[in-house]
Amino acid sequence: MYPNPAETYLGFDNSTMKISEIFIYDFQGNLVKFINIKQSAEIDVSNLSTGIYFIFGLNNTGANYSTKFIKK
Repeated sequence: MYPNPAETYLGFDNSTMKISEIFIYDFQGNLVKFINIKQSAEIDVSNLSTGIYFIFGLNNTGANYSTKFIKK
């Protein structure tokens, strides 16, 4: 995920992972955003408050991906 910290968007390379769904949680564990990924490689985070967030991605084979990012 890039850039990190992010201000308006997060970009990522989905060519390897083939992520189909992304869940973004705030630091307290609340789901703040769900994205069903088609072909886009950008996630709009402009409406999120400043802070630390956790991202969980799932692909169609059941594999998952997780990371964190900072929203400026």
